[in-house]
Amino acid sequence: MTKFSELSIKQQLTGIISLVSGIVLLLACTALVAYDQYVFLRTKKADLGLLAKNVGNDCRSALMFGTAYVDRAEKSLAALEKVPQFLSAAIYSTNALFAFYPPKGFVPSVAEPDGLPRFEDGRIVVFQSIFSREGDELGTIFLNFSMSERWDRLRMFVAAAAVICIGAFLLIYFLSSRFQRIISQPIFELADTARHVAEQKDYSARASRQTGGEIGFLTDQFNGMLAQIEQQDKELKDVNVQVRESEHRAQVATTAKSQFLANMSHELRTPLNAIIGFSEILADKTFGDFNEKQSRYVQNILTSGRHLLQLINDILDLAKIEAGKLVLDPAKFEVSSALRDVQVIVATLANKKKITLALEAAPGLPPVFADQPKFKQVMYNLLSNAIKFTPDGGRVTMKVALQQGDPGGGGPGAHSTVSAKAGDT
Repeated sequence: MTKFSELSIKQQLTGIISLVSGIVLLLACTALVAYDQYVFLRTKKADLGLLAKNVGNDCRSALMFGTAYVDRAEKSLAALEKVPQFLSAAIYSTNALFAFYPPKGFVPSVAEPDGLPRFEDGRIVVFQSIFSREGDELGTIFLNFSMSERWDRLRMFVAAAAVICIGAFLLIYFLSSRFQRIISQPIFELADTARHVAEQKDYSARASRQTGGEIGFLTDQFNGMLAQIEQQDKELKDVNVQVRESEHRAQVATTAKSQFLANMSHELRTPLNAIIGFSEILADKTFGDFNEKQSRYVQNILTSGRHLLQLINDILDLAKIEAGKLVLDPAKFEVSSALRDVQVIVATLANKKKITLALEAAPGLPPVFADQPKFKQVMYNLLSNAIKFTPDGGRVTMKVALQQGDPGGGGPGAHSTVSAKAGDT
């Protein structure tokens, strides 16, 4: 069974209006039936009391003259048979039963004290005293009437009330299903617009304002929200267009840069290879011997040329990095030797600022397994920065040490590493 909260607002409004109106109508009909019963019983008691008084007055002379006039009293009681719902009646003298009717009807053998009419077993009975004109008590009259009229009247009113309730409820349901549109139609309009926006992504849609009050305010706020979303969506689309254009320009620039680097590296490599080649010939002393100073200068030219060639190769590696195709070429080499080569390259920068370069290498360092050119490039960048930010006349020290790691399942020093640090003072 569907929960009430899951029904549409149209069904909820119709159901609430019909339920409340039906309950009010049912209570009104119940009150009407109850009031009719109350009026009927009160009228019945008053009529029975008046009837008892009139019949008692008719039988007053018979009581005064004694048993010789019993027939006259019974004749007065027999006249009650014309009254609807009559069952029996009796006249009591001060001593005993004086007259009664009908002959086989139910009458008490002894009169009861005077009182108001009362209800007994679906009957209404009354005992009322009879007085002479002088005010002396002559006897008592007893009247007994059926209350079947009450139940017939109750059934009739209940049936009429049920018909009225059913007809009125159907009318209420019909009217409520029509008038609920005043409230539900604007909400349906909002829901349809929201569904259209969600499905079509059309933020230019707007809900029509059909009423005022809170629903009209809700419609205005909803349309305002759509206007803000439409503006933000437009701005987002413009930004996306700009991003795509920027991405395209960046792609073009990257392609141009890669092409430029390839061309420039080729143009630089040709003369640099010649310099390195002639430097190697001079270093090998093919055309004669050099003094110590000349040999040191030739070696510096050869080391710097090789480093410059490595820089050119690194520039080419940028394109490989961007393409995700850079491949490391690890091999075993001596750290101290590689650092001395880097020290020779940056010596010119250090001499300009009169900075002292020092290398502190722990004895007995084992060879390391890494990409030597990349290692030299990292140390070159590290030392260059240290020299750049060290005051003139300072000192830059490179420290190399062996760090023992957790051997795990291998032999001693299976996971040892070599650390290289540069510090300035």
